Amino acid sequence: MDPILFGLLISDGSVTLRERNRGKVSFSNKQEILHQIFLEKIRQLASELEIQPKIRTRTHKNGVKETIVENSKIARSLLNEANSFRTRACTHHPICPILKGKNIESSKEKEHIIVNGTPFHVIKIPSNILEKEEHICEMLRALCSGDGQVKLSPTIVNNSLALTRRVIIGCVHPQLRKDIISCFLKIGIVAKEGKDRIIIEGKDNLKKFFEKVGFIDGCKVLNGLWKGFDKNKVLEVLINSFGLNFKDFHTKIELINFLRSLMESKAPVAGLVCPR
Repeated sequence: MDPILFGLLISDGSVTLRERNRGKVSFSNKQEILHQIFLEKIRQLASELEIQPKIRTRTHKNGVKETIVENSKIARSLLNEANSFRTRACTHHPICPILKGKNIESSKEKEHIIVNGTPFHVIKIPSNILEKEEHICEMLRALCSGDGQVKLSPTIVNNSLALTRRVIIGCVHPQLRKDIISCFLKIGIVAKEGKDRIIIEGKDNLKKFFEKVGFIDGCKVLNGLWKGFDKNKVLEVLINSFGLNFKDFHTKIELINFLRSLMESKAPVAGLVCPR
């Protein structure tokens, strides 16, 4: 399976195969660049399968765009390789059809794991992705572009200015969370498991994330302190902030304004160029 397509689908995607051979693949996100890449990968898969799927889009009231692909062959092809793409618990809305006693086409969707009494679909990272570091990085980059965020925020530690520096990736599926952490470890990045999330922190780990993974170019921060900036630019400033002397700043506002000026600059910070 294409590693970028897999990463997008486990972040904000859905693949279903229902009665009467009805298949649907959808991707929901506010980032237009991710929809463009999703469509590109779907069309590549459709070409390999020699089919022309029905594709449509809609925008929900909350501003989230959904790209919908209706084709049973595409849905079946994806499920055959990954088993499922549902990351939420089966008891979460929409409730898994098998729990409601409905017939479903894909027997793979009947496979569950139970974690603390809660059922989840089994999700398998395709073997072709795990075999190459390049594919692991591509998959992680796509996943982080959808569900990842950069946390770079001034704080006070022992009455002195400091910065909280983290990359946080949302992931509510307990087994997938562990598998993703294992993927990071394969490329030399130590990630920690948090509640419904994966956390990367520490200079060495964040630098490796910057160099090997990062985010798809054009992905923006959608809320918070750095809203509107490219995620990669915020990440670049985060990496270079390890060289800051906090004694040069008297207040959080001064530090924030300095960081903002770096993000607004089109030139690479301190000579570093983001690899993507």
